[in-house]
Formats: sequence, C-alpha cells, structure tokens
Amino acid sequence: MADDRKAAVQQWKEFLESTPAYVERKFENLIYDLTPSGSGYVWGFRSPRIQLHCEVDDGVRWCDPGIGDIRCADYQTLFLPYTCETAAGGEKPLL
Repeated sequence: MADDRKAAVQQWKEFLESTPAYVERKFENLIYDLTPSGSGYVWGFRSPRIQLHCEVDDGVRWCDPGIGDIRCADYQTLFLPYTCETAAGGEKPLL
C-alpha cells in the first residue's frame, strides 16, 4: 500500500508540473487517513514540492506548496498557491 501511495504522489507531482490549470484527472491511491492513530478519519494527502516555470526568474525553479496537507472532507475544487523558492512573490496558483 505504501508503494501505491508513493507512486500516486509521483503521478500527482508530474501532473502538476506538466498540465495546465482546469484539467481534471483521477488518481488512484492518493488519498489516505492523515491521522491513522487518532479517533475518526481525516482524509487527504501531503502536498509535494514541484518544479514550475517562474515568471520572475524566467526559468524552471523549485516551488513549495502553500499548505502541507490537502484535506478532502468534501468534493471541491482547490487552488494551491505554489511559491517559487528563489523569487520574491513569485506565486503561481494551481488547480
């Protein structure tokens, strides 16, 4: 199961790095219980670092997610604010 989750996160990362906004795709094994030792369930997944083109630096740079965990309590469209590590204010919202 851990290998399936790792592969799913890699597919998600590649999707974010190579697909324009507003493109939908289903991912198998991406969502899991973020609090397995707690009571109840909190479904979601960790947001990975990705490489995106930075308009400020005019090149591909590492970008950090604005949030660590993406929680999936309800079906909704989320925009994730990935920020370039080297540019000041180089933010690119992603679907």
